Formats: sequence, structure tokens, C-alpha cells
Amino acid sequence: MKKYILTMLVLSVLSLLHAMNLKDPSEQLSNAVLADDIEEARSAIKQGANAQSTFHGSFDTMLHGAKSAAMAQLLIDYGADIKANSWAGYTPLGKMLYRPNNPNIHAIETLLRNGASLVKTNPAGRTPFKSMQDEIKMAIERKMNKETIEHYKVIADVLKNYPRLVAEAKAEPQNTIQQAVNLGLVDLTKQILKTLRLSDKELQDLAEIAKKQYALTQDSSYKEIGNLLRFKLGLTGTALGVSTKGVLGYSLPKDVIAIIKQQ
Repeated sequence: MKKYILTMLVLSVLSLLHAMNLKDPSEQLSNAVLADDIEEARSAIKQGANAQSTFHGSFDTMLHGAKSAAMAQLLIDYGADIKANSWAGYTPLGKMLYRPNNPNIHAIETLLRNGASLVKTNPAGRTPFKSMQDEIKMAIERKMNKETIEHYKVIADVLKNYPRLVAEAKAEPQNTIQQAVNLGLVDLTKQILKTLRLSDKELQDLAEIAKKQYALTQDSSYKEIGNLLRFKLGLTGTALGVSTKGVLGYSLPKDVIAIIKQQ
């Protein structure tokens, strides 16, 4: 009897493991995108899931469902179409700007950096900038909280000024970095910091801007910028050399270390 029970337990475990191995990569990717689980999404793609696939029962691609910069970039790296239309006629950028999605500035910047169109109109005939203006007007009329309204205003400024700032970053980095920080442009800030040398006071001032903007908008992009600037500030002292920790003892992300070493 004991041998029978043991045999059944072993078979049950093997059956469970087999079922886990047969997990549909496409479904795994869909769930990972919705949960913003980067590692699970990467695993699904490596197991055969198509980054350009659509959600079950929908024409929305995986990129239409991306909530973060990291997820958007992962999908783009594996072939997701930045210009794909959803079932309702929205591009990934247009879908991200839709109010209930609580758009993230860094995620928007990632789409723009990868070629998202600022002139393509949505089904209502509105460009991304005009669409964001509509959201601001609606938020004010509905008396939504101050953070939401200010957040939408910053996003509208990003959509209006991004091409200009990217161009100016190469010619006038000193004048551009404050605008990049003020608008929550994480990647552009990183790019400028690769070549621009700033004093401790300048770094502190920029970190303070990021802190105030986060309090105003509650967009996590400002936290990313603030951490980058504070970590960089912590490594500017000669006594610290090329330590991989900031002045407060925080471990530095690899991308931050890479930027510092290029200075």
C-alpha cells in the first residue's frame, strides 16, 4: 500500500512538472506584460513567444500593453513594431497616453527614442500632443487631483519638446540637461551625463529639481533621475575613487557605474 501511494505521488509530481514545461510561451508573455514582469517576459520570448504577437481576443500587440520603459524596450529589442495599430486604431504611444493607463514618462521616452510618431493621429484625429491637451482639459473639468493634472502637463511638454531637446543635447548639453531633468527624460539625462562634467553643486541642484518634480507629479521617472544624479555625486570625490557605492553606501546599478566610468 505504501509503495502504491509513493508511486502515485511520484507520478503526480512528474505530471505537474510536465504540465509546467508545456506552459504556452505566448500566454506566459501576455501575462508577464500585463504584470510588468520583465524576467518572465524575457523567459517567454526565449522559449518561443513572439514579441509582436497580440493579446488573446484582441488586435492589441504586446507593446500596446507595456507599462514600463524596461518592458517596452525588451519587446522592441525582440521585434515589436513601434508603429503597429491596435484594434481601435491606436499606436503603442497613443494607447500609452490613454488616461486610465497612468502613462510613465520614461516609458513614453523609450517609445519616442525608438521612433514612435508624434504626427500620426488617433481615431479621433488627434496627434499625441493634442490628445494630451484633451486629457489635461478633461482632468481640469473633472477636478482631478493636482498631481494628475501636473503629470499630464509635463507629458504634453515632453511630446512637444522631445525632438528639439534631443537635437540640442548634442550642441548645447549644458543648457539642455536642466530641461531634460525637469521633464523626467531619463535616457536623455543619461546621454548628456556621458560627456558633460558638472560640479557637485550643479548635480545637487539637478537632483533637487527631480525631487520636486516627483512630488508634483508622482512619476517614478524622476526617482530614476534623482538616484542617478545622487549616485554620480557620491562618486565625484577623489577619496572615493571608482567605488561602486555612493556616499550613503547604496550599491550602484550597472548602468550608472558604466556612465561614471566613461567620465
